[in-house]
Amino acid sequence: MKVTLTGFLMAQKLTRYDYEQRCIVGDLNVTFSHYDSSIYNADQVVIGPHSFEVEVPDDFDMRDGLVANLQREKRKAAAEYQARITELDGQIGKYLAIENAAEIRDVHHT
Repeated sequence: MKVTLTGFLMAQKLTRYDYEQRCIVGDLNVTFSHYDSSIYNADQVVIGPHSFEVEVPDDFDMRDGLVANLQREKRKAAAEYQARITELDGQIGKYLAIENAAEIRDVHHT
């Protein structure tokens, strides 16, 4: 099925971080947005309104993409959890080191 996308072509001056973008025209990074994104980014300007058609397969199923999104979120949550566990283990280790250091001082001073 054909779908018509309507929005705006937007331009922004290139920065050193933009060189990995694929939509470079001269010294401009050109993108498409479904709204005038310059209202949120003062470095962007509207080139003009634009519409184009894209072909979406009739049997398109979002489930694979949705599962991939959830798996990405799951990996992110697991990484954040592991980072917090590592931080807590570090704090526990410091307290145990303080306790052991006190015991060692007591042994040497008696």
